[in-house]
Amino acid sequence: MVREICEDIRKISLENQLNNSQIKAISGVKKIIMLRLGFPVDRIAKRLNVSQKTVVESSEIIQSVEHDLKKDMSVPKSQLGDSISIFS
Repeated sequence: MVREICEDIRKISLENQLNNSQIKAISGVKKIIMLRLGFPVDRIAKRLNVSQKTVVESSEIIQSVEHDLKKDMSVPKSQLGDSISIFS
């Protein structure tokens, strides 16, 4: 009986952890979409119930990734024979 109760508690705990990580992932995706659509930082923060600092930090990360992706990313000739540019 006690083992069954403990096992049930463990299962519920694992489900809650999974749900929390899913919620964080969904919130992160919402934040990215809203930033890309041009929503103001204060509006995003209020709607997602996070601090404006968190939204700004996410925005900075997105800008950094965009910057890196816009660089000329190519494969050296020694690997393919010709340089192939991914982004133009």
